[in-house]
Amino acid sequence: MTTSGDGPRVPGPGPGPGDEASETGAVLDEVAAAFAGARVAMDNLRRTWDTGLAETLRQLDQICERTDQLVAQVTGNLDLLRRVTNRR
Repeated sequence: MTTSGDGPRVPGPGPGPGDEASETGAVLDEVAAAFAGARVAMDNLRRTWDTGLAETLRQLDQICERTDQLVAQVTGNLDLLRRVTNRR
């Protein structure tokens, strides 16, 4: 039964079983496409994150190497200062 405007219910063609199945299939296709798009976005984000993380770790490694060099230089300067101070 269907309604016609504000009038009483009148018998008429309703959705058939095939219509509901095709509509459900279309919705499932949309959901599948959305999930596929989300997966691609997540993979892209992961790749970007990994690249950014690798670059950050490389820079931190350079900072650590430079810090080690500076500590060695300061240590050498302190040793030299001690020797000079001890001679006086």
